[in-house]
Amino acid sequence: MKLVFVFLLLAHTTKLASALWCYQCVSSHPGCGLEGFDWRFYWSSSCHDPNDVCVKVIEQAGSDVVVTRDCLSSLEGHRRDIPNDRYEGCRPATKDVQLGTYIFPSVPEIDNTRTYYDNVTFCFCSFDERCNGASAATTSWAVLLLACVAVVRGWVA
Repeated sequence: MKLVFVFLLLAHTTKLASALWCYQCVSSHPGCGLEGFDWRFYWSSSCHDPNDVCVKVIEQAGSDVVVTRDCLSSLEGHRRDIPNDRYEGCRPATKDVQLGTYIFPSVPEIDNTRTYYDNVTFCFCSFDERCNGASAATTSWAVLLLACVAVVRGWVA
């Protein structure tokens, strides 16, 4: 009976940590700039896709710089300029020649062809700090110690 109790307790306290953790912020928020990133404001959050990578998008138009940090799966739905090579490192954005071809907007301020930014760079990471892909079993050591003490003391029948 003691062995079954310890086994069930270990099975309950052990969880599979298989998520990738990335920062999620935009440079219009304080502390999320290109140079002055403050990790205390933006805790990392887990990505939902098991084959995900962390992305930092740097968009430059003259001296105007916009930085976006997020999971790749969050950006794939609305960005068509993501490079095909998604391994570690930084790459320029791809050019989509069909984007905005057959539309004729009456408002010129809307960037339908995404040509406002002169330089768009995607930086991918999956092995660095806060890009940690963990697939190991983690255990709550306090609960495990309590279970061992309970078995040794004879609190469990």
